Amino acid sequence: MEVVVDGKSGMNAPESGITFQAVFETLRKAAASRRRAIVSLVLDLLVIAVAVRAALEIGRDAQTPQLARLGIVSLAAAIALAALGRMQDLGAIGAALESASPSVTPGIAIGALGQLAFVAGTVLVGLAGMAALVSSGAPRRGPVALGLAAALVVLALGLGAPAIWGALAIWSVGLAGLVPVPAMALAIGLAVAGLPALHRRAPASSIGTSIVLLAGYGLAASGLALAGLLGLLIARGDHPARGELVGRAGSQT
Repeated sequence: MEVVVDGKSGMNAPESGITFQAVFETLRKAAASRRRAIVSLVLDLLVIAVAVRAALEIGRDAQTPQLARLGIVSLAAAIALAALGRMQDLGAIGAALESASPSVTPGIAIGALGQLAFVAGTVLVGLAGMAALVSSGAPRRGPVALGLAAALVVLALGLGAPAIWGALAIWSVGLAGLVPVPAMALAIGLAVAGLPALHRRAPASSIGTSIVLLAGYGLAASGLALAGLLGLLIARGDHPARGELVGRAGSQT
């Protein structure tokens, strides 16, 4: 077909028709995308359900120190918020946030709250461990020195090379730079120094919390999500009801 533009004529090739193969490929890609969305949604709902259940049970655990309970509940809330932030359809929550501040998406707002909960939970668990260390009368020089060294490394790296630290924080624990570096250094230092002492009083809570912290907040991969859930399930092991059941089973054998 000949066309004329600004007095100049030329030939324009006709558009190619839509083939059956192109339609089939489009449908296949749409189906694959829908399957991935469904699998992601089911996994996120599972994470939220387990995190909420673990938080409720750990909150009633009288054998675990109160600070540790608050910290683990805060970590469970962070895991649930991370899963909630990844969900595509947030319904009324998303509409409310977008109407209040169009520049803030629901995922970003919920993710920011989850990061704060993750760091706050780490600080509380570390403080519980330090309190257990002081009350036990055990030597404190070694754990305190190790925690101080870890905090100084994080502080030096975060302030001296913020770009490198930002990449490490995102890819290691899933924190995207919302929490200040000094707060993260404090949290890591307390966790390193306090978790071994907490293990003497509440071993399951200490081991479960360590797994949750190593899995990180982001939980971008399914393996990390399962690791975080495993940590929460292990942290429930110090619940008195389960301790009674274990004791009864041992006495019967």
